[in-house]
Amino acid sequence: IEGEMGRDEFDRFLSFVRTIYVKDKAREGLLKEFDERIYGAKPPLLTLGSATFKVVQDYKTAYDEAILFNPLPSGLGNEYRNLIAVMQRTLPATDWIPAVLQWYRKFKTNELLTFLRKLDNKFSADWILQLTPTQRIQNMNDVLKKIEQSDSPAEVLATSPSNDLDALLNPGVFDYDKKALIDVLRTDIYSRRFAKYVLLRLEYQYFNHSSVLNLPDELSVEHILPQAPAVTSQWVANFTGPDRLLWLHKLGNLMMLSRRKNASLGNLDFADKKRRYFEKNVETLPNSVRVLSLPAFTTAAVQNRHDELLAKLEA
Repeated sequence: IEGEMGRDEFDRFLSFVRTIYVKDKAREGLLKEFDERIYGAKPPLLTLGSATFKVVQDYKTAYDEAILFNPLPSGLGNEYRNLIAVMQRTLPATDWIPAVLQWYRKFKTNELLTFLRKLDNKFSADWILQLTPTQRIQNMNDVLKKIEQSDSPAEVLATSPSNDLDALLNPGVFDYDKKALIDVLRTDIYSRRFAKYVLLRLEYQYFNHSSVLNLPDELSVEHILPQAPAVTSQWVANFTGPDRLLWLHKLGNLMMLSRRKNASLGNLDFADKKRRYFEKNVETLPNSVRVLSLPAFTTAAVQNRHDELLAKLEA
């Protein structure tokens, strides 16, 4: 397996296996972690020899099939495959992967897409709400513990009623503050690290999944209303100074483009910008394509788009 993956990738893969067993943040190098926290635990979490080789092979199969789609298991379609692609492309870390591997080894494809959606929501919400990396890792380790303790997918996925006092005192492993999350997404997000993830997640939500979501190598976040419109432009006629400040960096004014930005074209009036700047660069991005159907881009249009995209994310 090391020969197939290469040394660095194999080390990364073994770190996922370590996490599944230890369920705690790594404190030492990989070898010491295995020696002291897996083999040296009392009782040992895993034994040397054939038991270790079987575990490594089992999780390598899980990694190949559930993460690399080599091959894509029957029962998993493009909706699953495309969500993994979005998560790998834009989430800030791979701490969610061990949970997918553990689920797949234990439950195979049974409710795997439902689980992945909940896992993505939890991990991305923790990131957007600015939990520390240590907190995010701990929350993923809590998911691992829940999988280990559960006898069925339904047990892992079960949620308590939101008005249940016990649920408030003992939140489930997938719970997060939904109101706080939407409040953040309602603000200026252009310069935030998560902006590309949010826009790519919207592309996923609007995609019909009849095919693979082929993501271009170059993806950029673009303003529809430009940052520096000419004083003689239609933009200045359509948006007052305060309106431009209000909407410039918000979700309703942002879209994904499949190439690097071209600032000079980006400042064109809306009709020209659609024709020369957007049209050829949104063909595989369904949410961005929807901008082309707008007859004009005014304060009402940006407000409507903003509200619609927020509602999509909230749902």
